[in-house]
Amino acid sequence: IEFDHKKLLLEKDSVYTNFIKFLSGNASIDNLQKQYLYEACTSGNATNLLSASVMLGCAAEILLKDLCESFYKYYLNRKTPAEQAAFEQKVIKAKVAYIRLDEFTKRAEANPEVFKQFGFENLRLNFNFLDIIRQTRNDAGHPTGKRLGESEFKTMLGNYQLLLEKCLLAIKQLPII
Repeated sequence: IEFDHKKLLLEKDSVYTNFIKFLSGNASIDNLQKQYLYEACTSGNATNLLSASVMLGCAAEILLKDLCESFYKYYLNRKTPAEQAAFEQKVIKAKVAYIRLDEFTKRAEANPEVFKQFGFENLRLNFNFLDIIRQTRNDAGHPTGKRLGESEFKTMLGNYQLLLEKCLLAIKQLPII
C-alpha cells in the first residue's frame, strides 16, 4: 500500500493490514489523523510499540477534537446561548485533553438519544476508551517504563477502529440533525 509517497509492506491478515485497508478506503478521515494511524500501524507491525502508542494517542486526540467541534455545531443549532457558551468554554477551549474529554462526556451522557443513533450504546465506556488511549500515549511518551505488550496494542488498535467508525458517522451527522 502506498501512502504519503512511501510504500508500506505489511503481513497478510494482520490487525495492522486490516486497519490500513480501512484507512485507505475511508475518505472521511482527515489526512493528519490518517498519517498518525498509518504510522501507528507500521510502528506496531515493526514491534515499535512505544512509537505506535504515541501515534495512536495523537490520532485519538484529533478524533476527540473533531467530535467535540461537531457536537458544538449540534449545540449551536439546538441549545440555549448559555449552554452553548458553557460548551465552548469547558469543551472547545479546554486546556488539556483530559478535561475536554470529561466535559464532552458529561454533555454526551446528557443527550444519550443523540449518540445512540450512531451506534453508541454505553457512552461512558466508549469515551473512557479514548482516555485509556490518552493515558497509554502519556506513559509511552514519557520515561515511565510502562509498556504495552504487542497483543494489548493490537487489541487497542482493533477497538479504536470500531470506535472510529461510530465517531466518523457522528462527526458527519451531528451538525445536520
